[in-house]
Amino acid sequence: MTTPAAEPAPTEYGPFLKAQMGWLRPHRNRLIGAVSLQVVVIAQALGVPILFQLIYDDAVANRDFVTLGMYLGILLGLLVLGSAADIIFGHVNGRLVARVMATLRIKAFDHVQRMSSDFYARHESGDLMSRFS
Repeated sequence: MTTPAAEPAPTEYGPFLKAQMGWLRPHRNRLIGAVSLQVVVIAQALGVPILFQLIYDDAVANRDFVTLGMYLGILLGLLVLGSAADIIFGHVNGRLVARVMATLRIKAFDHVQRMSSDFYARHESGDLMSRFS
C-alpha cells in the first residue's frame, strides 16, 4: 500500500510583497523612472532585429539605397537611445538600491536600539554584530 505524496504547502507571497512595497514606497518616483528606462532598453533590444529584417527584406532585396539609408539612420538612433537609456538606468537603479538599503539599515538599527536589556543579556554581542555585516 502506497501513501500519496504530500503536496507542498502553497506559498503566500502577499505579506512579502506588501513589505517590499512598503520599503519602496518612499522611493516610488525613482522606481517608476527605473522601470520606464528598462522598458526603453527592452523595446530597443526588441526593435533592432525587426529593423534588420526590414533592412534586408525591403532595402537590400530591392536595392533601394534611400530606404537603406533611412533604416540605417533609425538603427543608429535606436542604438544611441538604447545605450543612453541603459547608462541612465544603471545610475538610477544604483541610487535606488542604495537608498532602499540605507532605509533598511536605519530601520534595523532603530529596532535593535529599542530592544530590552534582557535581549542583550541573552545574545552575545558578536552574534548581533555578525547579523549587521
